[in-house]
Amino acid sequence: MIGKGNAILRRLARRFRLFGKKRGDRRTGSQQLGSFGMMLFWAGTLLVGWWFLGVILTYVLAEWQSNRLFQENECVVLAKRVGTPTTGDHETYRPDILVRHVVDGMAYPRWTYDITRAYSHDRERAESALAEFQVGQTRPCWYDPRDPQRVVVVRGYTSYLWLMTFLPLPLIVLGFVGLWFNLRSSDASAERRLAMGERTGGGRKPGKKARLEEFPTVPKDARLTDSPGTTLAYRLPVAGQENWATVAVVVGSLVWNGMVSVFLTLAVRSFAVGEPQWLLTAVGLVVAAVGIWLVRVALAMLRQGASVGRTLIEISDHPLYPGESCRVLLSQFGRMTMPQLRLLLVCDEEATFQQGTNTRCERRRVYEQELLSRSHITVDPAGPFELEHELVVPSGAMHSFRSAHNEVAWRLVVEGSAEGWAEFQRTFPVVIHPPRESAA
Repeated sequence: MIGKGNAILRRLARRFRLFGKKRGDRRTGSQQLGSFGMMLFWAGTLLVGWWFLGVILTYVLAEWQSNRLFQENECVVLAKRVGTPTTGDHETYRPDILVRHVVDGMAYPRWTYDITRAYSHDRERAESALAEFQVGQTRPCWYDPRDPQRVVVVRGYTSYLWLMTFLPLPLIVLGFVGLWFNLRSSDASAERRLAMGERTGGGRKPGKKARLEEFPTVPKDARLTDSPGTTLAYRLPVAGQENWATVAVVVGSLVWNGMVSVFLTLAVRSFAVGEPQWLLTAVGLVVAAVGIWLVRVALAMLRQGASVGRTLIEISDHPLYPGESCRVLLSQFGRMTMPQLRLLLVCDEEATFQQGTNTRCERRRVYEQELLSRSHITVDPAGPFELEHELVVPSGAMHSFRSAHNEVAWRLVVEGSAEGWAEFQRTFPVVIHPPRESAA
């Protein structure tokens, strides 16, 4: 019975895999389900942050109203006591004062103290607050003009309560940013993919326009040739989100450590007033450890970005054709010693298909050619390290292709390693057209 249950679980895991799985040179996975799962996670984070903020703002708003909007009146102290909650395993206390005040000829008796009516573990503090009130004396009080039963005998602002309004902000920011990035990177529909490929077809020369109309499944390369190079004709754009990843980590580190400061402030304050909050302190230490790790990661990424500088690729002609050649210029900026630097021409095939209700994607590296390789390179910040090489497209190369469910993508890939840093890889897409003879 147990074996049968495990077999069912394995079949379900294969059918509803959340993330891609790499098998050799292939990469498969249910991108649709994985994207949906991440959207649920970030949406949940955002909702929890908003709920937490709403709860805190309820108390903050009530405290602001008692200090700004409540009207002053006189009341008579009828009784006093140390209040305790009716439920709960831990004994907590608060001062309770029974007062009676008159509004428009109507008397309102009410147990009260301040607007928050918060409990604490310090009984002596509650008794000390009660010592200021004497039964039978007349004292000033403040009441809500819209509801005279809401009355307080003590006003003021609670600093830790206002500081707690910053606690949900990291959850809200991270949830919003994560949801936004997930929506932008989610799989587009087949129609949208085709439309995105067609939107890059402006600004062509008359001779190229006919070929583009003749081969509608060949991706347009206007986006790849809209930036002129300084040495060669075009400067290719880099694919990927390395800069955005650094910005996201730095912003996340700042937001997270802002939350850490609030936690630690509240924990230190609890010890200063003689009411140590051990659970709050433990949580504060955990989030502080995570904050320190985030700071280290952010600093490492910033240092690596400063040391491992930009990588530029310029090309003498574009688009490319099988059997023809062009010049490629690699420029590496920064300040580092590189044990190895390689430039590759690669081709990846991608297939998108439906498996039940899931959209799955499979990628395979089908071609790889090393154009150049150098070892023990020293990059000087005074100027980039440059290498120029002749790129010969294989004569039997399959042309670039994009349809609703399939894609053949050619790329120039720069792989490098810097001493003291992790290896890096930067990708530059190129477009290969069918042979010129096929146009006839």
